[in-house]
Amino acid sequence: MRSTIKNSDSNRLYILSISLLAFSIPYENRYSNIALILSIATSLFLIKKESIKRVTSDYAWILLSMNILIFLTGIFLVEKSSIDNHFGKMGKYLLLLLVPLILHKTRNAKNQQIVLFGFCSGVIIGLLICWFQLLFFEPSDAAISYSLFTQPIGGIHPVYLAQFVVMAFFILFEAFLRNDKLLYKITIVIFQIFLITSLIFLQSRTPIVAFMICLILYVFIKVFRQKIKKQLGYVAFILAFSSLFFLTADTNSYLIIKDRLFNNFTDGLSLRFHSWSCAWRIFLENPKVFGIGFSNTQLFLDECYKNHYLARPYFEHYNAHNQYLQILIASGILGILSWLSMIGFGFYRAISNNNVLSLIFLTLFSICCLTEVYLARIWGVLFYALFYSLLVIENKK
Repeated sequence: MRSTIKNSDSNRLYILSISLLAFSIPYENRYSNIALILSIATSLFLIKKESIKRVTSDYAWILLSMNILIFLTGIFLVEKSSIDNHFGKMGKYLLLLLVPLILHKTRNAKNQQIVLFGFCSGVIIGLLICWFQLLFFEPSDAAISYSLFTQPIGGIHPVYLAQFVVMAFFILFEAFLRNDKLLYKITIVIFQIFLITSLIFLQSRTPIVAFMICLILYVFIKVFRQKIKKQLGYVAFILAFSSLFFLTADTNSYLIIKDRLFNNFTDGLSLRFHSWSCAWRIFLENPKVFGIGFSNTQLFLDECYKNHYLARPYFEHYNAHNQYLQILIASGILGILSWLSMIGFGFYRAISNNNVLSLIFLTLFSICCLTEVYLARIWGVLFYALFYSLLVIENKK
C-alpha cells in the first residue's frame, strides 16, 4: 500500500516537473534550466530498464541519435576554434538526446494533455506580463518595438515567441473540439483571440505565414477528412474578431506595426539573402560530406560577410538564417540528410497515426526554419525536443 502511494506521488511529481519544463520554455533560460534539472532528477528516479529499452528501440530515436552523432562529428572536424567552443556548441544539441529520454512516461494521453496545458499556460502568462508592462509602464507615445516587448520575460527573441504562440493556438483548438462545456469553449475562444492579437503585434512574418498555412491545413483536415464542418465558422470568427482592431486602428503604434508587416518586408529579406548566399558559398568551397563543424560556422560566415562588405551581418555576427543551410555547412550532406530523415519520419508518423497536432507542429517548425536557425538558441532546442518527443516519439494512435 505504501509502495503504491509512493509511486503515485512520484508520478505526480514527474508530470509536474515536465509540465514546469514546458511552461518555462518562453522565459529566461535560467528558469528552463531549473525545470530541466528537476525533470531529469524525477525522471531518473522513476525510469526503468523497460522504459529505456522502449525509447532507445524506437525508430524515431535511432534517427535522433544518428542526427546527433553527425552533429558531433562535424563539431570535431575543426581547424579554427578551441576545445571550449566545442563543448559549448555540443551542450544544446545534447538536449535533443536528453529530452526524449526524460519524457519516457508521457505516452499516456492524460499526461500529454497536462504537459501541453503547461506549455499553453506559460505562453499566455508570458504574453500577459509583456502586455501589462507595455500598457502600464511604457510611454503612451513610444514607438512599438517588437524586441522590447519581450524584455519582461527575459528578452526572448520575438520570432521564437511567435512560433510558440502559433503552437499554443492549435493546442487550444484541439482542446476546443474535445470539450462540450460552453464556458470552457468561451474561455478557449478568448485565449485564442488574445494569441492571434499578440501574434500580429509580435510582427514576425514567417510565423504569421506559417500560421496561415497551418490553419488552411488544419481546416482542410477537419472539414474534408474528419467531416467537422462547423470549424469553418469558428475559424472565421476568431480571425475576424482578432484582426478587427489591427485593420481599423489609426494610432501611431499600430501604424508602425502595419508598416513593418506590409511595407518594410524587403529589409529583413534582403539581409537574409546575403546570409543564404554566404552559407551556400561556404558549402561549395569546403568539405561537403561532413561539413566544417558547428564550431566553425560563424567564423566562416563572418569571413564571408567581411569579404563582401556586408557590415551589419559582419558586426552583428549573423548566422545563416536558415536551419537547413546551417546544418548543411556545419555537418555536410550527411547531416542534412539525417535531419531531413528525422523530419520526414515525423511527417510519416503523424499522417499514419492521424495525429493532426503532430502534423501542425512539424509543418510550423519546418516553415519557420526557412528564415531562422531555431536550434541556435536554447528556446528553439527545448521547443523542438519537447514537441518532437511528445508528439512523434511518444505518440500513439
